[in-house]
Amino acid sequence: MAVIALWYLAVGGGRAADLPPAQRVTLDVKAYVASEMITLERAARELQAAAPPPDADGWSAVADPIAVRRMRASWGRMRAAYEHIEAAITVLFPETDVAVDARQAGGFRDALVQWMVDDVAAMRREFCPLALDPAAAYRGVVASMREQSEKVDLAATAAEESRYAQRTLADMRANLEGSAVIFGCFRPWLHAEGHAALADAIDRRLRRLQARYAALPGDALPAVPEGWNPDAPTPAYLASPYGALRAELLAESDPDREGSLAAMMVRAGQAIGVEVR
Repeated sequence: MAVIALWYLAVGGGRAADLPPAQRVTLDVKAYVASEMITLERAARELQAAAPPPDADGWSAVADPIAVRRMRASWGRMRAAYEHIEAAITVLFPETDVAVDARQAGGFRDALVQWMVDDVAAMRREFCPLALDPAAAYRGVVASMREQSEKVDLAATAAEESRYAQRTLADMRANLEGSAVIFGCFRPWLHAEGHAALADAIDRRLRRLQARYAALPGDALPAVPEGWNPDAPTPAYLASPYGALRAELLAESDPDREGSLAAMMVRAGQAIGVEVR
């Protein structure tokens, strides 16, 4: 599909706006993902370059402050770029998805990060000729909403992905930002099918969630209240920053809850022939 669309633009002299909606979505999503993959690979290489040769006591923020700051900054850029596009590419590169999300341990510079750099570079090379499936990308965006609430739940057991880096909230911000961009690629298609109001409602809800995240300080999730019980949270717990965020995300990510963001996105998918499981 992407090959046909590119031929249409390059040889046929057409414009993106003239393409059928599904082909236009393919081009738009693929261009966004390709751009973020470049940023992802660059940040991974910067992370490796910033890592100093370990001395007798390894690294520390006291002994190697500049290197550690550079590594943290590169890691943050890498995580943000990956979270932007995770929804669209997980189905294409499941093994790399696990690799990028999970590697945070020893053998860092010459083994761990080199492995990650190689995987990211290979993913970017392999992505260019792939025919992106817009339906899979759309399902990934809907699935990413469920993942937002799962990350908050995992924080209660200190099992979320970025617990060591203390940037799970930053990951969630980037993931939501990328999902909003990818959903925006589907807006013309929804408009063409007569569902502009639904597309606008989803956009407003996504912006509301982004504002909610932006209002929280720092890169880490709010602290889980001591004694938290997800099965029987007290009013005080629910009123805490963590409890309020968790309650909102559980509601918005529930596809069976009337009026939730997930439910609206499922309806929008059905409107363009994409069944979301």
